[in-house]
Amino acid sequence: MLDGGSGEETRAFGSVIFAAAGSDIETLGDIKGKSVLAVDAAAFGGFQVGWHEFDKQGVDLFNDAASLAFTGFPPDQIVMRVLNGEADAGIVRSGLLEAMSREGHIDLSDVTILNPNAEFGHPEQLSTRLYPEWPFLALGGTDPTLRNAVARALLDTWAFSVRAQPGLPDSWEAPVSYHAVRALLVDYADARRQETPMPVWQIFPFAAFTGLMLAIVFLVLRRRHPLVEQQPADAQEPETETSEQEDRPPLTRREIEILAEICDGHSTKEIAKVLGISPKTVEFHRSNLLRKYCVSSSLQLVKVTSEP
Repeated sequence: MLDGGSGEETRAFGSVIFAAAGSDIETLGDIKGKSVLAVDAAAFGGFQVGWHEFDKQGVDLFNDAASLAFTGFPPDQIVMRVLNGEADAGIVRSGLLEAMSREGHIDLSDVTILNPNAEFGHPEQLSTRLYPEWPFLALGGTDPTLRNAVARALLDTWAFSVRAQPGLPDSWEAPVSYHAVRALLVDYADARRQETPMPVWQIFPFAAFTGLMLAIVFLVLRRRHPLVEQQPADAQEPETETSEQEDRPPLTRREIEILAEICDGHSTKEIAKVLGISPKTVEFHRSNLLRKYCVSSSLQLVKVTSEP
């Protein structure tokens, strides 16, 4: 794992929420109407962990603070700007204040820690709970031989002979449970979706995309399950004429003509030539006849329609 800002090895981190000593800010609730600086909205230790602590105490940083600004890296500028009076409070990753103090940049007595949370055995100031240090991840599909070799090399950093090498101050260990990290990220994402409505300029493209997708789905479903039986252009005729026998399915005039030709043993091409229509139209009506009489071949069709 990584060395903490205090110089002592740590296996976890959190956020520090602070103000300048002597200010009127002593609790998280005092942040309402004040200006706050943080690293980035996507920074875990540099904002989201601190945001979560405010949220648990009923303070909405995005709406209750007079202003919330993100400075990016390096986070040292957040500390200096708060101490210089340019902002009322700041959120940084745990260990940063100790590191800056050790390097002579600040005096810790000039800083007031809000919501101090002492963790037994943890050497740094905290305003939140602790979360495990980040793991070394392998992408899916990574060669297992390479993945295992890297894992072994990282775990070997605990060996004294390895840790004694110049330029290798950090060590790694087997990863622990990251359930708390995942839970916080989900809470943060859900809260931001509820607090941040979609900008108007994004609504129209989204609506157009949604409409397009619905149209595609409609066309696909219609193609698979036609709402109306489609007919060739030269075969669209109203079903006005029916067979004389009431116990048989109703047929159009064209279907009656084609059925008579089929019963006479004529082929599709012959029927098309006699009736002056296309072979495709003949096949269309033949298919309808087979469906209406619940048969699967022209031979069965002739047999069924010939029965008294």
